[in-house]
Amino acid sequence: MKYDIIFTTLFYHNPFMVVPWVEYHKKIGVDHFLLYYDGLLGDLSKKYPDVYEKILEYCDEDIVTLIEWDIHDSNSWRNNLNDELNVVDIENRLWERHRYHQFHDTLWKYGHHTKWVGNFDLDEFFIMEKYCSIKEFLSEYEKEEVSHLRMKNNWALLDGMSSLDYKKFNIEDFLKCDTYVQKSIDQNGEIFSFSTSEGKYIYNPRKVIELSNHHVEKYEGEIIYLDESEASYLHYKREWDENDDSNLRRDYMIKWPTGHKNVWGHHISDSNYDIDEYIFGKWALLNIDGDIIINNRIRDLIRGSIK
Repeated sequence: MKYDIIFTTLFYHNPFMVVPWVEYHKKIGVDHFLLYYDGLLGDLSKKYPDVYEKILEYCDEDIVTLIEWDIHDSNSWRNNLNDELNVVDIENRLWERHRYHQFHDTLWKYGHHTKWVGNFDLDEFFIMEKYCSIKEFLSEYEKEEVSHLRMKNNWALLDGMSSLDYKKFNIEDFLKCDTYVQKSIDQNGEIFSFSTSEGKYIYNPRKVIELSNHHVEKYEGEIIYLDESEASYLHYKREWDENDDSNLRRDYMIKWPTGHKNVWGHHISDSNYDIDEYIFGKWALLNIDGDIIINNRIRDLIRGSIK
């Protein structure tokens, strides 16, 4: 088998996160990354030329596979939409549909090349508490009946990082800025430093059948529910919205549909692309009530040290 562990992701609004995401997970032992761009690579190269060139370097080094995910799948759901749905609702549904196809493209085309697949977004960083190597960590679960590992989400922020700095995200920021997470209380009233959502997963591609963003929907075998003392992921998410002055996304939406049942217009042929198409606001963690505390475990993993 070519790889022990690969990570897969779909991205559009935050290409600036690609390099720190790849560099960090390389450090903890991920072998390869499948980067699905939800649009045209020509657009990516114009909007983020430096990132695009770095991705091509990764491709030359067999660290990354870059996939233009400009798919047209309107038949699968659009006819069922209520006329009252607005553009944002339609966009969100299309994004989820594109992710659904991305998950299964990874499973069917690349699953036979690897023991494990991690399904994470670019602002999500996997951490382990007792290991520095993800391969050593996963070796505990290589018995044949395990289908996937589920882990908790930790909403996180980097102290002192502005929204402008966020768009220049660098792996060194983890060393310069403290990571804060929510101080949460579990069902037994005990304090632990993790806020939870639906979580994510790492799966054995020989044991799963159907996938969604937060869950393995159909599988054969055992699920391992990871405790926060074993592993989880830090979610450095900022609220984001479209730039009202941007012409790119507006034209992207206006061009739907083209009149052909299987073809949806994407970006118009216009060289005047808006570089700052998205505006990033406050950290998602700050929307959660309660105290926040420092958790710099990611620093230890970057430096290769064990607690």
